[in-house]
Amino acid sequence: FSFLLIGSSLSLADNVKEGNRLYAAGKYKEAMTCFMKPDAVTNPATMNRIGYMYKKGRGVEKNLAEAVKWYRKAAEAGFAAAQFNLGLTYEEGYGVPKNISEAVKWFRKAAEQNDPDGEMKMGYLTATGTGIKKDYKEAMKWFRRAAEHGDNQAYVNIGILYGRGDGVRKDPNRAVQYYILGAQKGESEAQGLLGMAYALGKGITQDNEKALFWYKKAAENGNID
Repeated sequence: FSFLLIGSSLSLADNVKEGNRLYAAGKYKEAMTCFMKPDAVTNPATMNRIGYMYKKGRGVEKNLAEAVKWYRKAAEAGFAAAQFNLGLTYEEGYGVPKNISEAVKWFRKAAEQNDPDGEMKMGYLTATGTGIKKDYKEAMKWFRRAAEHGDNQAYVNIGILYGRGDGVRKDPNRAVQYYILGAQKGESEAQGLLGMAYALGKGITQDNEKALFWYKKAAENGNID
């Protein structure tokens, strides 16, 4: 009996691993064949991947309703990335009627599992009052969590809140410190804002040379505003 259990777990691991290898190689139909094996298809990460493949039409005919079905399976199994993806389906209204309240529910579930995409989305929705009461302090909490979990864009949003005094005491110096954190991690918007801070001498000593340096960095990373 124990050998059967071991064999089953190995089969699951092999099908998921092989499917992921084929997917990375662009062999989507072959990958889907692996993912749909009875043992592999119960893996929440695989369910989420299947949902994405139906959304994009990779290896299967594009089918948004089917994508939602698989995202929901993975989300209900507690997979944070799928909870975020399911939230997007409700926010954008693909495969299901648009429903921002339902979107917020799933974004929150992802965020509560420390998913940085979910945390960023909760921060944005809370800061703008979209589908939820506007609350800058709550937004700041979510952005801080997202930064802790690796989302460099969060440093920009924290800096902006300090720069405007939304939910916190206005503090240009602290705003710049967060732009620096984001800029050093390669976040182009943070680099542009840091360049502007140096150019204007806002929150930091005015320095045209450093302003130009960070403007160039931002442009190199795709921020041409």
